[in-house]
Amino acid sequence: MQESLSPLLLQIQDFYLNFNVKQVDWVLRWEYPLIASVAYLILSYGLKSVFGTEKPNTDKTANNNADKKSKDGLLMYFFTQLHNVNLIVLSFSMLCGIVYEIAQRSVHLGIFRGSICPLDSATNLDDHPVVSGPVAFWIFIYHLSKYYELVDTMLIVFKRKPLILLHVYHHLIMIWITWSWMRDPWLVGSWWCVMVNSIIHTIMYYYYLRSAQGYTLKWKTILTAGQIIQLFSGFFLVTYWFFIRVENECTRGFYSGVFSHVVNGTLILQFIYFYYRSYLAPKKEKSN
Repeated sequence: MQESLSPLLLQIQDFYLNFNVKQVDWVLRWEYPLIASVAYLILSYGLKSVFGTEKPNTDKTANNNADKKSKDGLLMYFFTQLHNVNLIVLSFSMLCGIVYEIAQRSVHLGIFRGSICPLDSATNLDDHPVVSGPVAFWIFIYHLSKYYELVDTMLIVFKRKPLILLHVYHHLIMIWITWSWMRDPWLVGSWWCVMVNSIIHTIMYYYYLRSAQGYTLKWKTILTAGQIIQLFSGFFLVTYWFFIRVENECTRGFYSGVFSHVVNGTLILQFIYFYYRSYLAPKKEKSN
């Protein structure tokens, strides 16, 4: 058994250590995110028009218990649990993977060159850390995870919960942002986003898991604040990179950096507005 397993493990190790986006070049084609985006919008709003929105009920535990009694409700309950567990494990794995690999780069190249400003002349484009190697592998996995996270929206629709613009926009645009990182390789913003977003998602999907089980958790406000903080952290880091990139000869990824930076700004504004409407606005204003 050990002899038959060792070659397989060696192949997996080789694939991981020597990963190159060109091995999965289909992921670089624009058709896939476009098809996914169109299908996502049609399914989200098409199914929403069919299922509608259920009137809010403050007794969440009673709702969950009632859902579990029906066959369809039980199936949805277990699927939701499985989905949340999958994303907790996946998010935590991506967090550990990207932190370890960036730390490895920083040990060999220094924090500045290893994680913020890779020297243009040190590598050709095919050897860029977002194109080739373990860091590229985790960014690739992170990109794929954004397709899987679209299931979040389907669960909202099937459960007849309100579908807000921020949710749809956020899920949709992240497919394009992560795709752009590989098309126009950009290190600093990509690995940072994978790290901070994986931290938030590990906590967030645990919140969803426990909430779906009927528990009333009182730290939703903190979770939303954490999402805003992660966006601001990326905004300030990337702003710094824009100022030092030319002087320090780490100019690659300019276009994907601009795209990500602009989108990040729109998300900051939307999340702040969501936080205000959800937790700070008077009740009359919330209902409008």
